[in-house]
Amino acid sequence: MKPASLLPLLAALLLAVHTHAQQVEWEEFAADYLQQEFSDEEQAQLSALGDYLLELHRQPIDINRAQAEDLLQLPFITPPMADSILSYRRRQGALLSLEELAFVKGISHQARRWAHLFLTCGSDPRPPTPAGHRPSHDCQHLLAANAAIPLYLRAGFGKYSKDQLAQSPNKAYQGPPLAATLRYRGQWSDRLEWGLTGQTDEGEPIGRRGNHLADYQSAFLLGRGHGLLRRWAVGDYRMHLGLGLTVGQGMWNNALSLLDFPRNTRQGIVKHSGTDETHFLRGAAATLGLGRWQATFFASHRRLDATIQDGRVSTWLTTGLHRTALELQRKGNLACTAWGGQMAWQGRHLTLGLNALRLHYGHPFTTGTALYRRYYLQGSQAANYSVHYALHWKNISLSGEEATDGHRGWAALNRLHLSPTRHWAVSLVHRCYDKRYNAPMAFAYSLGGHVKNEHGLLGGVRWSPHRHWTCKAYADYAFHPYALYNATRSSQRWAALAQAEYTWQDHHALLLRYRLRNRETDNADRTALTPAATHSVRIQAHYGVGRARAVSTLDGVCHTATGKTRWGRMLSQRMSMALVNDRIRIGLMGALFHTADYATALHLYEPQLRYTFSFPACFYHGWRGVAMATGRWNRACEVGIKYAVTHLTNRSTIASGTQRIDSPTQQDIQCQWVWRF
Repeated sequence: MKPASLLPLLAALLLAVHTHAQQVEWEEFAADYLQQEFSDEEQAQLSALGDYLLELHRQPIDINRAQAEDLLQLPFITPPMADSILSYRRRQGALLSLEELAFVKGISHQARRWAHLFLTCGSDPRPPTPAGHRPSHDCQHLLAANAAIPLYLRAGFGKYSKDQLAQSPNKAYQGPPLAATLRYRGQWSDRLEWGLTGQTDEGEPIGRRGNHLADYQSAFLLGRGHGLLRRWAVGDYRMHLGLGLTVGQGMWNNALSLLDFPRNTRQGIVKHSGTDETHFLRGAAATLGLGRWQATFFASHRRLDATIQDGRVSTWLTTGLHRTALELQRKGNLACTAWGGQMAWQGRHLTLGLNALRLHYGHPFTTGTALYRRYYLQGSQAANYSVHYALHWKNISLSGEEATDGHRGWAALNRLHLSPTRHWAVSLVHRCYDKRYNAPMAFAYSLGGHVKNEHGLLGGVRWSPHRHWTCKAYADYAFHPYALYNATRSSQRWAALAQAEYTWQDHHALLLRYRLRNRETDNADRTALTPAATHSVRIQAHYGVGRARAVSTLDGVCHTATGKTRWGRMLSQRMSMALVNDRIRIGLMGALFHTADYATALHLYEPQLRYTFSFPACFYHGWRGVAMATGRWNRACEVGIKYAVTHLTNRSTIASGTQRIDSPTQQDIQCQWVWRF
């Protein structure tokens, strides 16, 4: 046996001793990766991203059979990482353990920590087949039901007389105070996946007012192949072309994740299996491949929620809520037909592509009279065209996309990522979005949350001076040449972050983070702009003993605007434990918060049941507690229950309008049942 061939075996033997202790649980991954600082626009993508990652976790990819396209489904795997894994596999043969990733050039420590949640090492050492990563031809099925039961009544569920409802019909919800979701997933080998989803939010009618069973229904059928037809989808799906300037409904897009894992341009067709009711396509899509050439085509027709006045669309709604008479009246008002495609050439180090999108709406859009809406979409037609590129050479990654909407609007996004050594990396992201550029389906990085009216530059660095230390920092500046919603003239924004993390044996880590967000807004008289700055500090400790894991967090925030300074602070403790050979899992969380108002709100990650993702905002004075337990008595069935309570000490009510709770205490119960067969 050659000495080089002993390396994988030696790695597996030496590192397997610590594998169980060092593996990250799903809850820890969700807290690390999903709990980033997100804007209101990005939160709409949170549920879809969480569902997507959870399903990948439930069906791990065999690293010994995976192709580059399979590995790139994971948002923390970059094209250079995927190429390095394939090269290592060609040289050394099948991996015996995921611990061998430590010997693969360019794989970051964070990616290795998360890899075992989504990758597995198959026992069959035969070469990978182009068809995919799971050779079994058995069908797998999953049925999951979630129910959320509030132990209170909101104002929308109050008893109102006919005269009151005749005068104010939108003060009452049309459905019961119950939220429920039912999911079915099926899979045959690695070739075919299918699924059904039904969801009804709290207050939405069931079986009436246009809802046959649930308020939202979704179905998808996704196929993978080899040869000419490489991937296809029927039903609901998501697309991400290039860097998202034309069609972007893909992965996470915040600054911190871009610094760690620069996005690739190969996401293409992805199943829509979440409960996001807005950001997806409904129809059919297919990807054809011939050698290094690849062509993708898609077509979609669906109805969107919108406010239509005098035959014109004044507002496009994205909440997905249909509780009141007015919300139900706006449901599905706007027909939208979309079609387009991509032609791309994918080399080992270079990718080039052309993207096109055409949209037709059932009603024309109107810009209204507000100044900031002057350059919004008009008419019933929209189009976007772009060219994208991606160059990956050794430790250099350069990618970009330039786009136009065909009506003098244009946009450009370019990114550079350098990682000379495994100890440090530098990222630069430059974007220039014209005020006239209209792209209804774009989802690309921006500090303002929209691919429009922004010129900006993001620079960041990641430095690991020692295997126990990881330091990250970035600074982002954006200039908005034209008016925004709350700024009637040119304005600026800044964002910065500095973070240091020290990790040592097992699950012990200490994190320090400082974040700055600054924006200019109109003063009370709208005669000048005034800065509004938010400073956030986090001190967090991860530690564990045996099967128990604990996280202690201290958050602080300072918000300064119009000469006033407001403060907020929160102390939280999260614990989890696995018992009886992992058959029973328990999660506990408690938090004390004291903030001035919503401007000083602090977001909290708490134990979650599967397929539920939320980061509640804690503001005013009070506390929040969560207790969760899940159990399985065999490999097929799992049940879970979660109890959450929030109590405000300086308020007698919670929320306002139809959401008002006439009590300082809010209590919720969530139940879940999962059956695999």
